[in-house]
This record gives sequence, C-alpha cells and structure tokens, in this order.
Amino acid sequence: MATIRLASPQTANALSPQAFVELREAIERWQHPASGASVLVLTGGPAGSVFSAGANLDVLGTTSATDLARQITQALLPIQALLHQGRLPTVAAVNGPVVGGAIGLVLWFDIVIAARSAKFSFAFSKLGLIPDTGLSATLPRFVGEARARGWFMSGADVSADQAQAAGMIFQTADDPVFEDEVMKIARRLAKLPSASFALTRKAMNEALMQALPEQVELEAQMQAERVTSEDFRAAMAEFAQRRRGQD
Repeated sequence: MATIRLASPQTANALSPQAFVELREAIERWQHPASGASVLVLTGGPAGSVFSAGANLDVLGTTSATDLARQITQALLPIQALLHQGRLPTVAAVNGPVVGGAIGLVLWFDIVIAARSAKFSFAFSKLGLIPDTGLSATLPRFVGEARARGWFMSGADVSADQAQAAGMIFQTADDPVFEDEVMKIARRLAKLPSASFALTRKAMNEALMQALPEQVELEAQMQAERVTSEDFRAAMAEFAQRRRGQD
C-alpha cells in the first residue's frame, strides 16, 4: 500500500500550485507498475487534524484571470487523469475538516472514508467564489442537484455522517478506529484481482463523468474571474480581519 500524506501543517494543508505539482509527482510515481504499489491512499494525517483547508488563496498574487485559469487547469487536469485512468484503486482517507476545492479532489478517489469528526465545508459562496475542482459536475451526480445546489449556495458545513447518508462518501469511522478502518479497506483492495479496478472506473466515468475535464476548465475560467475581482478581495480582507480578531 502506498500512502500520500498532505504535510503542510503551517497552512492547514492548503493546496498551493507547488502542492499540486508535488501531489501529481507522487501519484505518478506510485501509479507506475515498477513501484510495486497495489493501493493508493491519500490522507491529511491522524484523525481529528485538518485534512485540507482548500486552495491557498494567499499565493495567487496579482495574475490575470486568463493566466490564473490556465494555471488552475494545468495543475488539476493531470491529477484527475492520473486518478481516473491509473492502474491503482485509490482511497481518500479524510481524517478531519476539508474545505472548498479539496472536497473536489477527494471525490476523484475511488473510495472515500471519513473520520466521524470530519466535516466538508462548501465555503465558496462565503468568499463570492464558485465550486471548482470539478465539484459542479461531480457533487450533483453523487447527492442530487437540489442538495448540491443548497450546499453550494448556502456555504454549508456537512458532517461526515451527513455526507455518507447523502451518498457523497462511502464510509465513516469513529476517530479512534479511523486509521484501522482505512487499512482494512486498503488491504481488502490489495488482495483482489487488480485488472478490474481501472475498467470498472472507466465504465462508470464514461457513463457519468465524460464531461468532467471540460467542466474543470469551465470552472477554472469562472473561478479565475472571481478571484481577480474586487468583491473577492474585499471578502478576503474581511475574512482576514475576523481571523485576526479570533487570535
């Protein structure tokens, strides 16, 4: 079993352009047959800690919307392709809170298991942003359009149990046994014939998500326009002020 661990505690595992490059390289390395890996697990650490705070918006700088859209798609699409076309069964082990675009990344994995203390924060609307990392395509298919629209527009915080009940994730586990449950699933996958995993995923993706890469690009263009807008900067400034007041 190969495990990739998000490990930037100083930024709550926020996803920067460099983090996406490192994630792509790690996935690519383990997907190679010579690696000997039979299962790929992504986690953010022990149960109760943060899985990912989403995109690191502090590193976006003053780039134009066009350049930013290109950077987003160039970062995301290779990862999506490696996960959806790769040989390995993949498990996202959501150990704690996961925010914004990191949720979309999680949903690219074959099986998602979350610690019961985890929550999924659809915080886009709180900053005047739109869902990205393919979420506007994937989430409605998993939980239904009405629920997805409500979560997106209200900026909902969804508990692990709610996510499982809605069909967004496969399983939850109590925090003390979370890592054991992840290992149990990974070991089971490792014992099964491997050839069918990629074919099963391909069949399901062809049926349900054949437009996902195009959706990721569309979201990137729209998100880039939002991130470079004045009202987003104002919302970020207000958010930073509130955060300083809590320190």
